[in-house]
Amino acid sequence: MRRILMKTLTTLSAAVVLILNSHAVFADREHNLFERYDTNGDKVITQDEVQAAKTVFFSEADTNNDGFLSIEEFQAGLKKQQQQLQNTVFATFDSNGDNAVSIAELEAATGGKREAQLLKLFKKIDSNADNSVTQAEWQTFKTTMQEKQADKKDARQEKMFSKMDLDKDGKLSKDEFVKHLPFFNRLDSNEDGVVTQEEILQLVQKRDKKLKE
Repeated sequence: MRRILMKTLTTLSAAVVLILNSHAVFADREHNLFERYDTNGDKVITQDEVQAAKTVFFSEADTNNDGFLSIEEFQAGLKKQQQQLQNTVFATFDSNGDNAVSIAELEAATGGKREAQLLKLFKKIDSNADNSVTQAEWQTFKTTMQEKQADKKDARQEKMFSKMDLDKDGKLSKDEFVKHLPFFNRLDSNEDGVVTQEEILQLVQKRDKKLKE
C-alpha cells in the first residue's frame, strides 16, 4: 500500500499550512505555482499564463459542456485541483522516490524549521505509531479535517463563486472565470504585470511571520 503524508491550497488543512510556508521547500524545489503556471520556464508568471491555466481548468470542470460552470462543477474542479497539488507537494518530500514520507525526509525538506510542530502533526496522523504514514491513515486524518472544516470551506467557495459571477445569474461564464485574477494581483507586489519567485517568497515570508506571532 502506498504511504502518503500530505494535503493541500488554500482551503488547506493545517498540514499544508505548515508545509507550504516553509522557506526550505521553496528554495529546494520550484514553488507549486511556478510548476503550474510558468509554462515557458522563464521564471516569471504572466497574466496570460495564469489565464491559459484557468482556461484549461474551466474546460475540464465544465463536465456538461454547456459553456458555464455551476457551483457544483466549480467545487468539483477545485477538489480535483487540490488533489493534484497534494501529489506535487508529496513528491517534494519523498526525496528517495519510494512513495513514502519518513520523519527524516520531512525534517530534511523543511531544513529543521518547525521541527516540533511537524513531528507533532506526523504523530497525530500516524495512528499506529510505526513511524510511517499509510494512505489509510492519511485518508482518515484528511476526512476528519474535512468534516471539521466542511461548512467553512463551502462558505468560502460559495463566496468566491459569487464574486466571480458578475452578472449574478448563478453560473460562471468562461470570461468571468478566466479574467478573475485577485490572487495574481496580490502576488504582483510591484504591479509590473508579472509574478516572480521573489514576490512569492515575500508572501511566504509574511505568512511564516504571522504563524510565528
